Amino acid sequence: MIGSVIIVLVSALLSGCGINPIPVEGVVSGEGIITLNISEISPEEYTFFYGKHYYGSLYFYYHVTYPEVSAPYGIYVSSVDLDSAPASGYTLDHVFVEIGKYYFFRPDSIHYGRFYLNNMSSTDTTTSIDFDWILQTNDRDRGFY
Repeated sequence: MIGSVIIVLVSALLSGCGINPIPVEGVVSGEGIITLNISEISPEEYTFFYGKHYYGSLYFYYHVTYPEVSAPYGIYVSSVDLDSAPASGYTLDHVFVEIGKYYFFRPDSIHYGRFYLNNMSSTDTTTSIDFDWILQTNDRDRGFY
Protein backbone atom coordinates (compact mmCIF):
# COMPACT_ATOMS: atom_id res chain seq x y z
CA MET A 1 0.00 0.00 0.00
CA ILE A 2 2.71 2.51 0.98
CA GLY A 3 4.73 1.58 -2.13
CA SER A 4 1.71 2.34 -4.35
CA VAL A 5 1.24 5.75 -2.72
CA ILE A 6 4.91 6.61 -3.25
CA ILE A 7 4.73 5.58 -6.93
CA VAL A 8 1.66 7.77 -7.45
CA LEU A 9 3.34 10.75 -5.74
CA VAL A 10 6.54 10.35 -7.77
CA SER A 11 4.53 10.03 -10.99
CA ALA A 12 2.58 13.17 -10.13
CA LEU A 13 5.78 15.11 -9.43
CA LEU A 14 7.44 13.98 -12.65
CA SER A 15 4.41 14.79 -14.78
CA GLY A 16 4.06 18.26 -13.28
CA CYS A 17 0.58 17.44 -11.94
CA GLY A 18 -0.89 19.53 -14.74
CA ILE A 19 -0.70 22.56 -12.44
CA ASN A 20 2.84 23.69 -13.23
CA PRO A 21 3.84 21.80 -16.38
CA ILE A 22 7.52 21.50 -17.15
CA PRO A 23 8.48 23.77 -20.09
CA VAL A 24 10.12 22.23 -23.16
CA GLU A 25 13.56 23.23 -24.39
CA GLY A 26 13.80 26.84 -25.53
CA VAL A 27 11.01 28.21 -23.34
CA VAL A 28 11.73 31.24 -21.20
CA SER A 29 9.30 32.97 -18.88
CA GLY A 30 8.81 36.11 -16.88
CA GLU A 31 6.40 38.65 -15.49
CA GLY A 32 5.51 41.92 -17.15
CA ILE A 33 3.92 45.11 -15.91
CA ILE A 34 2.64 47.80 -18.25
CA THR A 35 1.14 51.09 -17.11
CA LEU A 36 -1.07 52.88 -19.62
CA ASN A 37 -1.90 56.56 -19.41
CA ILE A 38 -5.61 56.67 -20.29
CA SER A 39 -5.30 60.09 -21.97
CA GLU A 40 -2.67 58.92 -24.50
CA ILE A 41 -3.45 57.03 -27.68
CA SER A 42 0.11 55.89 -28.41
CA PRO A 43 0.91 52.29 -27.48
CA GLU A 44 3.19 51.07 -24.71
CA GLU A 45 5.64 48.51 -26.06
CA TYR A 46 6.68 45.44 -24.07
CA THR A 47 9.80 43.86 -25.59
CA PHE A 48 11.12 40.34 -25.15
CA PHE A 49 14.86 39.97 -24.61
CA TYR A 50 16.65 36.87 -23.40
CA GLY A 51 20.35 37.38 -22.93
CA LYS A 52 21.36 39.55 -25.87
CA HIS A 53 18.66 38.21 -28.17
CA TYR A 54 15.58 40.21 -29.15
CA TYR A 55 12.40 38.20 -29.70
CA GLY A 56 9.88 40.87 -30.65
CA SER A 57 7.22 42.89 -28.86
CA LEU A 58 3.65 43.27 -27.69
CA TYR A 59 1.81 46.60 -27.87
CA PHE A 60 -0.69 47.68 -25.21
CA TYR A 61 -3.22 50.45 -25.84
CA TYR A 62 -5.92 52.16 -23.86
CA HIS A 63 -9.00 52.32 -26.08
CA VAL A 64 -11.85 54.52 -24.83
CA THR A 65 -12.67 52.56 -21.64
CA TYR A 66 -10.61 49.38 -21.76
CA PRO A 67 -7.05 48.23 -22.50
CA GLU A 68 -6.20 46.36 -25.68
CA VAL A 69 -3.16 44.45 -26.92
CA SER A 70 -1.72 43.55 -30.30
CA ALA A 71 1.31 41.69 -31.64
CA PRO A 72 3.16 42.43 -34.90
CA TYR A 73 2.45 38.98 -36.37
CA GLY A 74 -0.85 38.30 -34.66
CA ILE A 75 -2.59 37.41 -31.44
CA TYR A 76 -4.98 34.56 -30.56
CA VAL A 77 -7.27 34.69 -27.51
CA SER A 78 -8.32 31.52 -25.67
CA SER A 79 -10.27 30.80 -22.51
CA VAL A 80 -8.06 27.73 -21.86
CA ASP A 81 -4.30 27.25 -21.69
CA LEU A 82 -2.70 25.10 -24.38
CA ASP A 83 0.55 23.10 -24.43
CA SER A 84 1.55 24.79 -27.68
CA ALA A 85 0.63 27.91 -29.60
CA PRO A 86 -2.09 27.49 -32.23
CA ALA A 87 -0.86 27.04 -35.81
CA SER A 88 -3.38 29.53 -37.22
CA GLY A 89 -6.26 31.83 -36.30
CA TYR A 90 -4.19 34.85 -35.24
CA THR A 91 -5.58 38.33 -35.77
CA LEU A 92 -3.56 41.45 -36.51
CA ASP A 93 -6.27 43.57 -34.85
CA HIS A 94 -6.12 44.87 -31.30
CA VAL A 95 -7.99 42.65 -28.83
CA PHE A 96 -9.47 43.54 -25.44
CA VAL A 97 -7.38 42.51 -22.42
CA GLU A 98 -9.46 40.51 -19.95
CA ILE A 99 -8.63 38.65 -16.75
CA GLY A 100 -9.02 34.90 -17.19
CA LYS A 101 -7.99 34.76 -20.86
CA TYR A 102 -4.84 33.33 -22.43
CA TYR A 103 -3.22 35.38 -25.17
CA PHE A 104 -1.06 33.49 -27.65
CA PHE A 105 1.04 35.83 -29.74
CA ARG A 106 3.62 36.07 -32.47
CA PRO A 107 6.02 38.84 -31.41
CA ASP A 108 8.04 38.43 -34.60
CA SER A 109 7.84 36.27 -37.71
CA ILE A 110 9.45 33.14 -36.19
CA HIS A 111 8.62 33.01 -32.45
CA TYR A 112 5.56 32.19 -30.37
CA GLY A 113 4.54 33.21 -26.88
CA ARG A 114 1.68 33.25 -24.43
CA PHE A 115 0.67 35.61 -21.65
CA TYR A 116 -1.93 35.38 -18.94
CA LEU A 117 -3.32 38.44 -17.20
CA ASN A 118 -2.83 38.31 -13.43
CA ASN A 119 -4.25 41.67 -12.44
CA MET A 120 -5.48 45.00 -13.73
CA SER A 121 -5.77 48.08 -11.57
CA SER A 122 -6.83 51.60 -12.45
CA THR A 123 -6.64 55.12 -11.12
CA ASP A 124 -8.22 58.25 -12.59
CA THR A 125 -5.33 58.58 -15.06
CA THR A 126 -3.70 55.16 -15.50
CA THR A 127 -4.36 51.46 -15.88
CA SER A 128 -1.70 48.93 -14.86
CA ILE A 129 -1.61 45.46 -16.37
CA ASP A 130 0.30 42.67 -14.59
CA PHE A 131 0.87 39.49 -16.60
CA ASP A 132 2.93 36.28 -16.70
CA TRP A 133 4.44 35.30 -20.03
CA ILE A 134 6.26 32.43 -21.68
CA LEU A 135 8.15 32.60 -24.95
CA GLN A 136 9.55 29.86 -27.17
CA THR A 137 13.03 30.99 -28.28
CA ASN A 138 13.54 28.17 -30.79
CA ASP A 139 12.65 29.39 -34.26
CA ARG A 140 9.23 28.27 -35.53
CA ASP A 141 8.66 25.98 -32.51
CA ARG A 142 5.13 26.40 -31.10
CA GLY A 143 5.62 24.06 -28.12
CA PHE A 144 5.60 25.33 -24.54
CA TYR A 145 5.08 22.22 -22.36
